Amino acid sequence: MIKNSKAFISMLLITTIILSSLPLLVNANDDIDSSNVVDIIQEAIDSEDYAATATKVAVDEAEYIWGMIRTKLDTIGFCEELRGNIYIEKDDTKIEPVKIIDDRYTNLMVYYYVKIYEDNFGNLVSAMFVYDENTNSLLKVEANKISKEGDFESFFNYSEYNKRLTRDFSIWGQNFLCATTGLIACTAYCAMIGVLSAPVAIGCSLVCGTAFNAACS
Repeated sequence: MIKNSKAFISMLLITTIILSSLPLLVNANDDIDSSNVVDIIQEAIDSEDYAATATKVAVDEAEYIWGMIRTKLDTIGFCEELRGNIYIEKDDTKIEPVKIIDDRYTNLMVYYYVKIYEDNFGNLVSAMFVYDENTNSLLKVEANKISKEGDFESFFNYSEYNKRLTRDFSIWGQNFLCATTGLIACTAYCAMIGVLSAPVAIGCSLVCGTAFNAACS
């Protein structure tokens, strides 16, 4: 019951943040403004009363980190799922990654990447990747099919925490990783795919809270 209540409250909070931010997300050219996305993610961090900072990622750093993520996607079956359903990356929709840095221990950080894939019929898959460089760990992948009406259907889900890995981390470090793969990650995901349309951002906020809250359960 407590767990369900927490998920419901998280969903309401995420929806409120996303709805209040929609006018900032998409301009007339349907390009997403990474500065606004960073601000929205920071609002989610602050709403959780967590001491961390959201920031943009430099171009060279972004390319390097994506290369590290990319090497893991075949291992977990994500690329196979894309190929099997004939989805390819949508080149005309680029969403800049965001980095979250712990304010107390700056060696603790995660990266958020979002990629959009499309099939021959115009169906989309939006995928979020949460990566921890310090341990070279892909913490979470959350991918959903999106209809033209903004409806969501699960496409692929992966969480490192399902593997019950043991980390040489302090409780603070573990708390950081759980926080940044939970509500904060959900808000980031919805904000970053808000470039697609307002219904997509709203639909995302209604469904992703439960999935991301399960990350460290």
